[in-house]
Formats: sequence, C-alpha cells, structure tokens
Amino acid sequence: LDQALARSTEGQKLFDLPTLVPHPMPHQKDMLERLDVERTVHDRHRNLVVAATGTGKTVVAAFDYRNLQERLGRRPSLLFVAHRKEILAQALGTYRQVLADPDFGELHVGDERSRHWRHVFASVQSLNSQGIEIFKPEHFDVVVIDEFHHAAARTYRKIIDHFKPKELLGLTATPERADGTRVQDEFFDGRIAAELRLWEALDADLLCPFHYFGINDETDLSGVKWTRGSYDTRALDEVLAENTARARLVFNTLIDKVSDPRKIKGLGFCVSVRHAHFMA
Repeated sequence: LDQALARSTEGQKLFDLPTLVPHPMPHQKDMLERLDVERTVHDRHRNLVVAATGTGKTVVAAFDYRNLQERLGRRPSLLFVAHRKEILAQALGTYRQVLADPDFGELHVGDERSRHWRHVFASVQSLNSQGIEIFKPEHFDVVVIDEFHHAAARTYRKIIDHFKPKELLGLTATPERADGTRVQDEFFDGRIAAELRLWEALDADLLCPFHYFGINDETDLSGVKWTRGSYDTRALDEVLAENTARARLVFNTLIDKVSDPRKIKGLGFCVSVRHAHFMA
C-alpha cells in the first residue's frame, strides 16, 4: 500500500484493482496446500473446505482457482453457486481482486443474467429456474458450492448431480447437519480436504472471542407449521410480532447481562418488518 501511495500523483486515480493484489494469510495458505495435495498426490477432485465464518473460505476458493489457472496455463470455466445475491456479489469481487481482473465473471441472480456462461456467479434459485438441463454436464471446469451443508436440499442436489466438473469444491462452516448426517460422508467419501474450526480460529486470534448466553423464552411454537426446514413466516409473525411477554423477557435478560445498554450496539433478528418495529 505504501508503494502504491508513493506512486500516486495528484489528479490521478490513487490505485486501481490490479495494483493491490492480495496474498493468502498463513491459515489460508495451509488450506490451499492441503487442497493441492488432495489433487496432485491422491488424485481427488471432489473436495470440501470447512472453515469458520470470517476466516475467508471464499478467499481460499479464489486463490485455489488462481492456482488451477496457473497450473493449466489457461483460465478454466467456473460456476460459483450461493443462495443470496449479496454473497455472490462479494464473491465476484473477491475473485476479481485475487485475479487482478476487474472484468472477470458475471452475476446470474435476480434481474442480472449471464451472457457468456463462462465464469458465472449464480444463485441456486436462478440456476434452477433457468433449467440446468440446457448445459452439458461438463460445461464448467470448476464448480464451487458455497454453504455446502445445504447440499441435500432438492435445489442444491439437482445442481450437484447434473454437473460433472473437473474440480468440485464445497465450502461450509458447518458440515454437520441437524439430522445428524455429515455432508462429507455423503459427497466426499468421509473426507475433509482442509479444515479450520471455530475454536481453532479463536486460538489463532483470527476471530474475536465471544460470550454466548442462551435463554428459554417459553414461547409455544407447537401450533406453527414447519415446512422445508423452517417455520411458516406468517404464522411465526402472528406468534411473535406483538408478544409483549416475550419482548419483556428479552429486554430484562439484556439488562441482566449488560451493565449499561446505552453503550452497546446490537443486532436483533426478527421474523418480519412488523416484528422488527415492535421489538424496536
């Protein structure tokens, strides 16, 4: 950064994207080396990276892609799959920075559509609505699936079963699913190519330590319908949006744990806008 600033002159752009090419951190470099061993030594080309949230799984995926590009001597086709536009946009920015190419890749999510289908950052929903059957299974050289613990879901499974890339890379912080099964057993022969769990990240000072307090809010959700792995939003809203007793319990618990609530900054997860206004 000092070198980039020293080269800048008044009236010119301070720096451009290729100037600030990032380098992997030590723990990311270790993950990249483990991935390389899986491929070059063991000839395994379906690999899972497990890393705590905040330790840079997407950065690892981007550097891994760059390494594959250097080994092949060409830029392989890529499909990066996630479930939200914000995640896809951030991932696209990460790849562009690592590759030092501000024009790399296209988004295929929401109102945005891929034109070239060469390097695509697509949502699960957009891919399935597009109809993935129009693509040959070998269309993409590299397929990266973010939040791979969702792999058993029908929408994810359809994508994973259809494409047959030269390299499949799964990313997740939590490979253990709520039903007790592990995605590494079903999709990766029980293997995890590279792993950095939350407690390891905390020990390495990669993440801030935290305290976690769980409380029983005594809310009866037995009458709320459960579908596709979550509660029905409207029914849950009816239970929580004007539940004064529950809100008072949350408030009193906060007062009990925090000495001066006026000095904290907090984030509250609510089921709806109405619920958010009520809690505020």
